[in-house]
Amino acid sequence: MLSNSLARLMVQEFRGPVAESEDGSGTGGALFTSGNEYDGAFYQNKLHGKGTYKWQDGTTYEGEFGNNKMTGYGKYTWIQGSIYTGEFKDGKKHGQGTFVLQMDSEGNRYEGGWKEGKPCGHGHLIYQNGASYTGEFENGLRHGKGRLVYASGNVYDGEWKDNVKHGHGKMTWTTKGEEYDGNWFEGKPDGMGTYIWRLNAIRDHQYPLLNIYRGTFVEGMRHGFGVFQYANGARYEGEWFQNLKHGKAKFSTDNGRQYIGTFDNDRPTIPFSRFENSVPYVFRVPQEQGHTVEGVLSDLNNIIFRHVIELRKIYHYYCHLAQRHSDEPRNVITRDIVWKLFKEIGITKQVTLVDVDRACAILYKGDLIAEHRYHEPHVPSTEFILHDFIEILVLTSHHLYKNCKERSIHQVGIAASFAYMIKTDLLPHSHGLHQEDETLTEDEKVVKSLYNDFYLLYGEKMSNLYHDLAKKQPHALSQSRKDFTMTVRQVLLTLKEYKILDQYKTLSISRVIESFAKIYPFIHDGDSYNLEFEVFCFIGACIHGCL
Repeated sequence: MLSNSLARLMVQEFRGPVAESEDGSGTGGALFTSGNEYDGAFYQNKLHGKGTYKWQDGTTYEGEFGNNKMTGYGKYTWIQGSIYTGEFKDGKKHGQGTFVLQMDSEGNRYEGGWKEGKPCGHGHLIYQNGASYTGEFENGLRHGKGRLVYASGNVYDGEWKDNVKHGHGKMTWTTKGEEYDGNWFEGKPDGMGTYIWRLNAIRDHQYPLLNIYRGTFVEGMRHGFGVFQYANGARYEGEWFQNLKHGKAKFSTDNGRQYIGTFDNDRPTIPFSRFENSVPYVFRVPQEQGHTVEGVLSDLNNIIFRHVIELRKIYHYYCHLAQRHSDEPRNVITRDIVWKLFKEIGITKQVTLVDVDRACAILYKGDLIAEHRYHEPHVPSTEFILHDFIEILVLTSHHLYKNCKERSIHQVGIAASFAYMIKTDLLPHSHGLHQEDETLTEDEKVVKSLYNDFYLLYGEKMSNLYHDLAKKQPHALSQSRKDFTMTVRQVLLTLKEYKILDQYKTLSISRVIESFAKIYPFIHDGDSYNLEFEVFCFIGACIHGCL
């Protein structure tokens, strides 16, 4: 704009009331020697107040002026059609504003903060090709936290520095089914991070359909220490060099056999036979005094060999009960279905499902790949392949029967507890898996059908509501971030708050407690109720209470 001292010298003529004003104040127009024009308010011969300034090439500004400069709110229009609407300070875009860059029929659009003529602060930028960025800017560049959605559909959500990914962020390549969540340096994964490769499903399967690497990166490559979990269950834990396994490591095959040694150029330095396998199932097991881990695993594998047909039968039966997405066929069991199994075999009459989850989750603490099972021990959709399912049974049996005097004299420790659970709980149940509906009365079949229909329609919403209301209880895992549950008391207060107890007279407090007691008998001891008892999603108790 015009400098204060030269403004009047550059004016060729004034028009309107301001031309007759003694101090150059008022409204009117001015024609400048450059050919530019102004119509609006003046104060002491200066452009001050609301007005319109038009350059000779057709560019215009309409808005507020202060001391000969664009200051305040206004609209700046370029001859090619680009427009800025927003705040100005000292002749520059400054404050909040919207800029549309017109290029042919389409253009970029930015809406947000400005500083000295450049995007700064929080803003939203839509690119001509359909990409968009929402986040922080500095000096016109993406800088700070922000989310970039590429035209391809790929997404980066994280930290930026001078327009480059830098700091912590998550990149999702939707076009190839990959994602990286971790530290970035100058646009490349660098530091600690997790990389996931998702695989396409071609038939029913039990594996999680993804490879996972959790460890260190250098300039975009796996380099340093890291753990690679393969989709088939194999696992490499050790050193890497420029994306290759290299150095000291432990490798477990898909059936659990281990190689401990060194790797060179992605291969073990000492060959080992794939089929020499005395202990195919390797589990996380708690330490027991007087028993080595190797000995415990050997005993557990002997038990599994004797009952593997029944264990597989149970697993595959309950796999078909799991909720599955139509676009990703799975042959895998989920946590909520494991809960269903434990209820049906009577585990919940001896111990709470909350405690079972915690007993299993505690052994995942510190695991580079599976630590989410420690921090999220009660997520219903968590998936388990057959190996993980058997591990849950082993850990649950130990939690239940480690002090039981009726265990077999032929095994000791964890193996004895597992053998007792198979004999007492699992085998009797497995014989009648496909005969369950034949033993139900007509009323029970109706209740079951209603429950299943309601669960399909509203189960996910009820689960989300539960997790919004759940909180950390006194007995939660101390360092777990999401060991959240609800007590019976909190469930009742929630039902009362939503006026469900008042609206449906059949759903009284006593009916809800009785419904919970059918699953967990020790809630009610005959004379009193334990309202501090922790429970999961209360949809089942509510429906059964109504019916």
